Amino acid sequence: MARLITRGAKVCSVSVLCRLAHRAQWAHNVLQLRCFGVSLKSSTFPSVRVDPELRQAAEKVLRDGETLSGFVEQSIRQQVQRRNLQQEFIERGLQAGASARNSGEYYTAEQVLAELDDVLNSVRQKQGK
Repeated sequence: MARLITRGAKVCSVSVLCRLAHRAQWAHNVLQLRCFGVSLKSSTFPSVRVDPELRQAAEKVLRDGETLSGFVEQSIRQQVQRRNLQQEFIERGLQAGASARNSGEYYTAEQVLAELDDVLNSVRQKQGK
């Protein structure tokens, strides 16, 4: 038997109040996400025209349970990550170049390779190889 709560002239069951509270919390969360610019709906990419051979090749390498759209999504994610890493690498290189120009301290390729060899040899010695 459901418990009833009387408030003024309205009578509500506890389960109804719980559902209303849950919806209110969900609405509050949605509003917070929208406030921070987070979209709750998924987006789509434009359809891409490819040669039939490319589509067949892609379908041929799909794993069990994997869809072509899932494969494309994963490929896009990996390419975005790769480009971000490339950009960060370029930025670090530019910063290193600016730092070298500011300090006037440069190293030849031979010096860098010799230092890397030293590091590698020290690790090998620690590992007993």
